[in-house]
Amino acid sequence: TGAANKLDDFETGTWSGTSSATSGTSSVSDETYTKIGNVVHITFFIPFSSASGGLTVSGLPFSVASAAVGIGREDQTSGYAVYARIGQSQTSMNVYYAGATGNATPFQVATGGITLNLTYRTT
Repeated sequence: TGAANKLDDFETGTWSGTSSATSGTSSVSDETYTKIGNVVHITFFIPFSSASGGLTVSGLPFSVASAAVGIGREDQTSGYAVYARIGQSQTSMNVYYAGATGNATPFQVATGGITLNLTYRTT
């Protein structure tokens, strides 16, 4: 109750992201965010065609207060776990995957697309 519990910072909007793969074509679309206080939730889609190598997404709407990691699932063919990592004070992320064994490696994109949702803290 009272002023101590009021919501003092709420905002929603869109942002303009870019993506890059080592080779081929990738882009970012449907970029939205919700910011409540210092917590930011982003959603976006990455369609790609004949792409290969690591995948990076840049242009996040707010910089990250401390390193953040999100997890998801890759397309229906392999079912790998997909990780997105944003470094402290950064506005770009690298996307990784992990198979049944071993460490996470750069996400190897080909043809298709992936929707990512990630929540992180900003300053």
